[in-house]
Amino acid sequence: MILPDYPIQSKENDKLRRAPLAQKVADLILAFKGSESFVVGIEGA
Repeated sequence: MILPDYPIQSKENDKLRRAPLAQKVADLILAFKGSESFVVGIEGA
């Protein structure tokens, strides 16, 4: 069986309550003003 992994479309569908973390990561990426490349790593339990 193959199941697609569609992204959620609204915060109301965020059953794992990860929207605040996702927003923080997005804000950090958007605020980056350097010309060099960078890597984002997220680790957790």
